[in-house]
Amino acid sequence: HRVVNRANACILSLTEEKKSQIKKELNYSFLNRLQESGNIYIPEAFGEISTYNQSITSANRYRLGFLTVNAKSVLPDWRDYIQAIISTPYDKMIATGGILHSGIDTQGLIRRKYDVLISFFKEEYGIDLQAIGNKGAQ
Repeated sequence: HRVVNRANACILSLTEEKKSQIKKELNYSFLNRLQESGNIYIPEAFGEISTYNQSITSANRYRLGFLTVNAKSVLPDWRDYIQAIISTPYDKMIATGGILHSGIDTQGLIRRKYDVLISFFKEEYGIDLQAIGNKGAQ
């Protein structure tokens, strides 16, 4: 609701960076709301890649396939991935320091989860999540 409330005449005077941030928040809120209402679901294959009953730390999160230490179950993990994909251009994801770069994704688990979500959303809903992330960079 917070994002939509900003949609008034003031939006015309916002910087491109601020407009981009609002787009990211709106897209994330929309996808999250669709999931909460049962209109989209989290694919089983996504939740089968990592083990959720282990200690996730800043030091081991990427090796275990998690983007944050708060991914204690499938839902927050899914939300982290959705947020990352729709707010980050692909070229930044694969660059040094990006979550899909082999220096970060040392076990390939992040890539597997990414691939599951990208394929799933395209096949099930006709949504190209990465295109949303790429568009946000413009």
